[in-house]
Amino acid sequence: MKRILLMVLVLGTIHVTNAQVARKIVVEHFTNTFCSVCASRNPGFFSNLETQKDVLQLSIHPSSPYSQCYFNRQNKAENDARTNYHGVYGSTPRLVINGVVLNSSTNYSSPAIFDAYKSQTSDFSISVKGRYVGDSVEVETVVKAVVNNTLGNANLFVALVNARVNYAAGNGEQLHHNVFRKSMYSPSGLAVTLPANAGDSLVLISKVKKETIWGTNDLFALAILNNATNKNLIQAEQSATISLASGLEVISASSFKLFPNPVQDFLQFEHEQYQWQNYKVYTLQGSLAYSGKLDSQVGLTVSGLNQGIYILELSNDQYIFRGKFIKQ
Repeated sequence: MKRILLMVLVLGTIHVTNAQVARKIVVEHFTNTFCSVCASRNPGFFSNLETQKDVLQLSIHPSSPYSQCYFNRQNKAENDARTNYHGVYGSTPRLVINGVVLNSSTNYSSPAIFDAYKSQTSDFSISVKGRYVGDSVEVETVVKAVVNNTLGNANLFVALVNARVNYAAGNGEQLHHNVFRKSMYSPSGLAVTLPANAGDSLVLISKVKKETIWGTNDLFALAILNNATNKNLIQAEQSATISLASGLEVISASSFKLFPNPVQDFLQFEHEQYQWQNYKVYTLQGSLAYSGKLDSQVGLTVSGLNQGIYILELSNDQYIFRGKFIKQ
């Protein structure tokens, strides 16, 4: 599946040292739809989870101990890769809280499993937004430094998640919570360099093709930022539900004109009713050439592009247009 990625460092105009922010608690829950032990232990874990305030949770389904697991077979490579990232492949259920692997004998029903992670703070905040764009899901993740720091390198894992899936599993479980569907980058996390100055942000935008099996009712995005050295959690956040209402109506190319085409310097738009806000230019292979905010409603300078065929994407809060042009 083709992924499109944009990564931008946004510098704040004034750098000030602010207070740290609360670090979220996120639990990665490794389970399997044919695991009878999971069926006996998971209800107690989820009852425990319901008593916790603002704890984020993700269910990942490795192929071990049962390769016929329903959810694993829908995305075996990434479910297994995330399991191996934490070194817990081989048995289920297992819990990883804020990057720390819990012993398999831990009582998952006990509220005490979360105590060590409460009232912690972070040097970073995260915001996550998702939307449907045509037949794809686009997720924007913003990692912002709230204090001056020297943390440096990290791994950012952004997952598309179904909040609830009703399925009669082989182990008797009927309702499945926060099912991992797809990674926007790598299941081990995208290697990023974190902004060092308070107020600076790292903005990442990625798009993947939507799969029918995910449905359209309760999909959301979850971002987990791990320390590159010890895998401890730096920060986490999830988006609101990605609804069809948040998608953009696609404008037909027949009602829109790009000229001159081929073009050397300035590509012009001809339209009547749309006030465009943003632009993106992609290669035919899906790579993002550049993007930004439009400063003109009549055209866009493309002199910096190499010769070739490109796709221009214009958008605002309601509409999106895509059209091809040739750069001479």
